[in-house]
Amino acid sequence: MVVASSRRAAPRGASAWLASLLPRPERLRTAREFARVYGEGIVFHEEGITLRVAPMPEHPAERRVGFAVNRKVGNAVIRNRVRRQLRAAVRSLSGRLGRGVLLVFTARPAAARAPYQRLAHAVERAVSRAGLLSSTATAPVATLEDGIR
Repeated sequence: MVVASSRRAAPRGASAWLASLLPRPERLRTAREFARVYGEGIVFHEEGITLRVAPMPEHPAERRVGFAVNRKVGNAVIRNRVRRQLRAAVRSLSGRLGRGVLLVFTARPAAARAPYQRLAHAVERAVSRAGLLSSTATAPVATLEDGIR
């Protein structure tokens, strides 16, 4: 006799999916956090993406990252692919990213047509322009003159 378990087995590929996520404390999760970055943040444009950076002086040891991909980028499959690629690019830089900031990466329609390498390079350039690529950086080095408010 086979007894059904109340626990569901993880679907195939779940470990790869879980590994692709940023740790929960490093994600922007609430509308209030996103609104803060959109209201206070400095903007940096690169090919296919826009980076908004807001300082977080109350938590200098933390860094939070959010991703926004709107419908102009494409259908749900394309938007999710772009979001996964952006997440992977940020994760590859996470050891070198500064802390004490809130980051929002917004994909533009050109991101849907860009290969991963070009998107990852755009993420790295944007983060570098924001002055956050140094592992010792704790706040954006850039001023309002460097980006667009």
